[in-house]
Amino acid sequence: MRHYALSSTRISEEERISVYLDLTHLFWIFIIVLGFFYWWHAYGIKQLALQKTKAYCERMDIQMLDESIALNRISIRRDTEGRVALVRVFRFEFTSTGDERYQGLTSMHGRRCTHIQLEAHRI
Repeated sequence: MRHYALSSTRISEEERISVYLDLTHLFWIFIIVLGFFYWWHAYGIKQLALQKTKAYCERMDIQMLDESIALNRISIRRDTEGRVALVRVFRFEFTSTGDERYQGLTSMHGRRCTHIQLEAHRI
C-alpha cells in the first residue's frame, strides 16, 4: 500500500495569493477597457450631435457660436419601439443678430437626434 503526500497536491499559500492578484489585475484591466469603450462611444455620439446641431443652425439661418457643444444631462429612457437607451442632452450657444448669445439644446436618444430646442431670440 502506497501513501502519497498531500502536500504535493495542495496549492501553496504563495500560489493562491499569486492567482488572486492575477484575477484582481484582470478585473481592473476589464474595467479600464470598458471605460475606454464607453468614452469612445460617447465621443462618437457627441460628434454626431455636433454635426446635427451645425446643420440645423444653417437651416434656421443662425450662427452657432464657439463650434462646440457640452453635455448638459444624461438619463435612461425608452424610445418609441420600447428599447432602453441613454438620452444625452447637449447645450450650445448661438446668435441670430451677432449681438447677443442664446442657449440651445440638442437631445440624442442613442445615436438618433430627437429634438433641437432654441431659446427665444431676435430674428
